Amino acid sequence: MSVGRVSFTAAATPMAGSAALEGFWTMYSEHGLREATEYADQARTLMEQRQIAPHPNNFALWYRYAADQPDVRIALDALIRKGEVIDEERSRMLFEAFCSDDRAQASLCGMAESLEREIGTVLESLACAGRNAKDYTQLLEHALGEAEQAQVEDRLFRVFARLLSRTRMMSEHSREVERQLETALAETSRLKQELAGARRQALTDSLTGLANRSRFDEALHSAVLAAAETSMPLSLLLIDIDHFKNFNDDYGHVIGDQVLRLLGTVLTDNIKGFDLAARFGGEEFAVILPDTASCDGRRVADNIRRKVAEKKLFNRQTGQKLATVTVSIGVAEFAADEPVSGLIERADRALYFAKRTGRNRVIADEDVHGAKVANC
Repeated sequence: MSVGRVSFTAAATPMAGSAALEGFWTMYSEHGLREATEYADQARTLMEQRQIAPHPNNFALWYRYAADQPDVRIALDALIRKGEVIDEERSRMLFEAFCSDDRAQASLCGMAESLEREIGTVLESLACAGRNAKDYTQLLEHALGEAEQAQVEDRLFRVFARLLSRTRMMSEHSREVERQLETALAETSRLKQELAGARRQALTDSLTGLANRSRFDEALHSAVLAAAETSMPLSLLLIDIDHFKNFNDDYGHVIGDQVLRLLGTVLTDNIKGFDLAARFGGEEFAVILPDTASCDGRRVADNIRRKVAEKKLFNRQTGQKLATVTVSIGVAEFAADEPVSGLIERADRALYFAKRTGRNRVIADEDVHGAKVANC
């Protein structure tokens, strides 16, 4: 399905309604009562105007739209501008794209940040209370001194003494609570750093150090949204190691892993800026090239191809020279009104064409269809 330049494909999950309600209440808790009520009313009105059934999934989607969540706004506004009908199936796909993904780690990081802010606020309040208790203690001590000088009645003197003793105890207790909260704040900061590290690790391929498939999917989604919003070009490279199975069979998986790491290094060294290299799966890799037209994507791809072919590989244990490693690369540029899956399919089709016509080459999607590309 198409959303302006953006498209999404996803299967419905059995607990989608539950996820929608959970997501709604999470967002609701972030807004004040009046603000959340206004967003809910706007969502209901928008659905009524378009005759969209107000079940939990749809409500979660349009609540996000009313609350001005950027990615939902971009996608729905693109459809509205084009005058397209947002039917039940399209609503389901939009919900799956924007409302039902797993953000558990991001939520944990958010909770850690919220907890850190709350503890900071409590610490400030305690510091203020401590200053007030100190001032009050000094006031009582001064009053007690005056009572001694005036030789007031013994009973009144004892009252002052008890008040001063309790005040000192309260002040010490406040300082102890403050020390405990400072320790908790330090622990929360450490937890937040660990969660951020765990998230990075969860999105990284352990063998090559590149982004893994989950990170690739997330990055491509964001890149497509940006391309749809700005009308800037976006290219995708799909890269496959030629005859990698034979290489593994001849030299073993340990050497095969070294080859995968080698390709990861070449990709890292030959991209820049906001480009992202990822291990797409097995011996297949991908590179997302924002703000890059197909002809420039070809140049990047051919540079990667040449760098890999130039590498001389040896078995470190035996000194044996290994066969030359080559890659085939398919290139596709994101087009308006196509599904994101369509972009991947076109790059994959170009990759297949490169392998079928000799390997160790770069083929762009337009080469497969015989289309002419300007400025290449």
